[in-house]
Amino acid sequence: MIPDNEISLLGTRRNYCICNVDIVNSTRVIMDIQDNERICKYLSTFINSMSIIARNFGATVIKNGGDSVLFYFPRTMIKTEVRETSQLDRGNSNLEYRAFRNVLDCLATMKEANKHIGTRLSQEGLPAVKYRISADYGEAELARSTTSREDDLFGSTVTLCVKINSMAKSNGIVIGDNLYRIVKSLGGYGFVQAGTFRCGPYFAYKVYHLNKTVRDTREPFREFSRGIWAEHKEEFNNKKYTANIMLVDNDPWVLTTFKTFLKGRCNVYAFRNGEEALRNISAVGPEFYSLVISDIRMSPINGLELYRRIKGINPNLQVMFITALDATEEFLSILPGIRRSNILRKPVSKDLFLKSVEELMRVTSLPV
Repeated sequence: MIPDNEISLLGTRRNYCICNVDIVNSTRVIMDIQDNERICKYLSTFINSMSIIARNFGATVIKNGGDSVLFYFPRTMIKTEVRETSQLDRGNSNLEYRAFRNVLDCLATMKEANKHIGTRLSQEGLPAVKYRISADYGEAELARSTTSREDDLFGSTVTLCVKINSMAKSNGIVIGDNLYRIVKSLGGYGFVQAGTFRCGPYFAYKVYHLNKTVRDTREPFREFSRGIWAEHKEEFNNKKYTANIMLVDNDPWVLTTFKTFLKGRCNVYAFRNGEEALRNISAVGPEFYSLVISDIRMSPINGLELYRRIKGINPNLQVMFITALDATEEFLSILPGIRRSNILRKPVSKDLFLKSVEELMRVTSLPV
């Protein structure tokens, strides 16, 4: 009997930038190396190098296939379809605009890192590595395996990103038409059509070579060494812009009340239980939220367990409890890092609620 519960979709279908980097002729290179220990060194050097760069630019690495790395950029998550760069200039989407530039800077850094990786491999007596980089933008859905702690991505965008990889030149970059339409007007980059990817008689998809037009010689593996993510790291971390706050409570009236308190002050995302909240954090990335405000008595995951899991994902994420339970001293003794000011008793007044939020956020631009 074929099992039907190995992979579970998380119901978080969003538009993302998805990227894939793959070694050229890896089978032949591995056969030439022969020695298993040296093969592992060769592959791990490549995979770790690409993963470090991806994470330095805020990407989430989904998986590696031995000779390839698949990753995506949570900050390019857009609920509505975007077809042109100009659409990102409207309203409060300035961070989205910069997030797409950050994607291109990440891909360019990976390309420029080739000589650095080659030097490291040469020092180990290993051959230079050649790889291709591909990226595209579109809808994908997060999924989780029962046998793995890591999330996965499913959807046609993932498939296309992997398929068009072979159209890149050795140590080159290609992007799909969906991503090209968004980033084509960004300065500092040039685009040349690489050809058309065909799947069957009715599907023809344009693919473009991506080249950086300004030379950059900085160290590619130094954390936050370059790119829009680097330039605005402090803004992202300090939430100088509008903050994102998560509300978790199984009482819809409570969620509505707290959302009303915070209206006009930040982006508020409400969830009915801890399970939904964790799925969302997996989808948007560990640094998306500035603060989590949660009830304690919930199911199937209560507030205490939610706290432990959140801290495992992002130890720096602030958590505030609002509960009807009279057990503050007990909570303080079992929850490391929780202070008395992190726990409020229901019912709570608007003034006390906003004061507590402001103290935890430590953002002077957050109105009260």
